[in-house]
Amino acid sequence: MPPGLVYFLGALGAVLWGYDNGVIAGALLFMTEEFHLDPAAQGVVSSSLAIGAGVGPS
Repeated sequence: MPPGLVYFLGALGAVLWGYDNGVIAGALLFMTEEFHLDPAAQGVVSSSLAIGAGVGPS
């Protein structure tokens, strides 16, 4: 694989991971109000969403 493609795919993965974190942060505001989540539950929800996003496509 050419190095330029490797760099591009790595950068694309980083951008998508950052976008995913932003989406989780925005959705967490509404989930906290709706489900009355404490800080520990917010951590479980956000980490579960991040893990699911990382594992899901593969």
